[in-house]
Amino acid sequence: MTSEAQQKAIAILPKFSGFFSACGSGFIVYDILCSHFDIPTDFWMKKDKNKNGESKELSALSSNRRSQFSSRGASRRIQRKTLRNSAYYRLMLAMSISDFIVSIAWFCTTWPIPSDENSPDNPSDKVYGNSGTMQTCTAQAFFIQLGIITPFYNALLACYYYLTIRREWKEEEFKRKVEYAGHFVSIAFGLGTSIAALVMKLFNNSIVWCWIAPYPFPTGCGNGPDQIPCERGHNANTYRWAFYYGPLWVMIVLVIIFMALVYAYVRSLDVKMGKYTKSYEKGASASGNAVQNENGDTKPNRRTKIMQTLSMVVLPDAEAITEQRVRRRNERSKAVANQGLFYAGTFTLVWSFGTITRAMQLANAKPPWAIIFLFGT
Repeated sequence: MTSEAQQKAIAILPKFSGFFSACGSGFIVYDILCSHFDIPTDFWMKKDKNKNGESKELSALSSNRRSQFSSRGASRRIQRKTLRNSAYYRLMLAMSISDFIVSIAWFCTTWPIPSDENSPDNPSDKVYGNSGTMQTCTAQAFFIQLGIITPFYNALLACYYYLTIRREWKEEEFKRKVEYAGHFVSIAFGLGTSIAALVMKLFNNSIVWCWIAPYPFPTGCGNGPDQIPCERGHNANTYRWAFYYGPLWVMIVLVIIFMALVYAYVRSLDVKMGKYTKSYEKGASASGNAVQNENGDTKPNRRTKIMQTLSMVVLPDAEAITEQRVRRRNERSKAVANQGLFYAGTFTLVWSFGTITRAMQLANAKPPWAIIFLFGT
């Protein structure tokens, strides 16, 4: 940091992004759990009660549901999405919990960094707002490293989109073949690297927050031939890429590949839908034309009349129903594909600044403060 103002900016502003990220992830967890346990999301609001103690809105909703169920029959009831029957809900819940934890750790920014009186290399590298101890620093770094679970679930969610949209897998098939293994790999890698870094004493002051870093005692320590070995955090730059940025970019590439395949599939549906519509319009136009008889008259014969009647009464209805079904399915898939592509682009952009910062540090180059600022916020 070159000035006190820049130190304050990098210490304070990430608290806002961390706070809003935690709020967003917390709301997703809250919404999924309310859906699973069939709890109205506005249950905490005060409502008018009827004589049976039910809110009027809930009573009316229950009445409508009972009438719908009685009219449609038990075999046609709409199944409510829960954690038991929706792999999407389970993946989103796990990813949101991981993101909530790491957002809280990011929100703390420089607070857990050891203060000067708690640092063996007193005074420590100048950091604004550092008021913690080595224990608080280690705890923050542990949860930040645990956040590598989130990119793993991003890739697993993109895989879910690909298999259920393009390959048309069912929920049970995805759960049996992919989901269980995906949960195990994601959580095992996050916990494994966090515990390994804790045992190897890699968690130290990383200026913006605590993470994998060489301990600056004595000042100027490193792995070079002319440098004094660090007391803690040996080969920290290598472990940063092995434990975090390497796997992170593998997951980013997987997300891009899966969503690109989904998008290509949806585009192919658009092309097929266009050809189908043109073919249907052409066939309907041809069936309506009169067939000339042997005398050159345009009066259709008996067979032509029957075919015209069928085409006007039966075929249009069947074709229209099929066309509507294909269109609805295509619209849903297209919305998912666009959302996935938008997310993949945002996901890549957000982590680009951090990757540039760590790559320049690995090359013993000083990253510009603007890049560090964008990485921190």
